[in-house]
Amino acid sequence: MQQAIWDERKLQIKYERADGEYIERVVSPLGLVAKGSTWYLIAGSIEKIRNYRASRIKSVI
Repeated sequence: MQQAIWDERKLQIKYERADGEYIERVVSPLGLVAKGSTWYLIAGSIEKIRNYRASRIKSVI
């Protein structure tokens, strides 16, 4: 993810939401943020800018 941020590359992620549902989304990564000991990916998608808890990202292409 960090390399994609530096290279300004889009990523296809598979993400497990808090309710256990899996979603796939193509995102433009903007940065990584730590809140305490939890890391988040901040990324833009077609809809809007969102944050994704890094531990819930199951795959990155």
